[in-house]
Amino acid sequence: MRSPFLSLALALGMPLFVEASEKEVSDRAIRLSHLAKDEIAIVARLQSMRRATEELPASWRAPAFDGSGEEIDREALIAEITELEISAAERWNIILNNLARLEEKRAKPTAATKHWREGLESLALRHKAMNKKLDHYHSRLQEGILMNLAKQIEMSAVQPPSLD
Repeated sequence: MRSPFLSLALALGMPLFVEASEKEVSDRAIRLSHLAKDEIAIVARLQSMRRATEELPASWRAPAFDGSGEEIDREALIAEITELEISAAERWNIILNNLARLEEKRAKPTAATKHWREGLESLALRHKAMNKKLDHYHSRLQEGILMNLAKQIEMSAVQPPSLD
């Protein structure tokens, strides 16, 4: 039975180098599957963060642990999120290139395969770092989200109810 990753690669028209054993291919496919799921979760967080950021005020003050605060600018934060989205595209490039070379023998990999496998080795650590960075951004957004909600509540309390 053909692996789902092999089917996906063939459907995408990706060139495959078929030489590896079934067990080796299966192990790589499972690893790629876990990394792809992690990447999907990160992309979903980025999408949610972008949507939330676009709804926020133009700027706000995010409190820090020491009582001081940091001035947050919505446009600057959106630019940072865009950079994170670009880095997600780079990580997907690593995953897809490893998928294309899924069945190539580990004993005699081409230079390109070596390059992509090296990138794959660091991907789990990059995912951990990205999630940590997203947690930090989320904490920075909380104050802006609360300010936005307070503003909406204030506006709805000021406006008289409609007689429709």
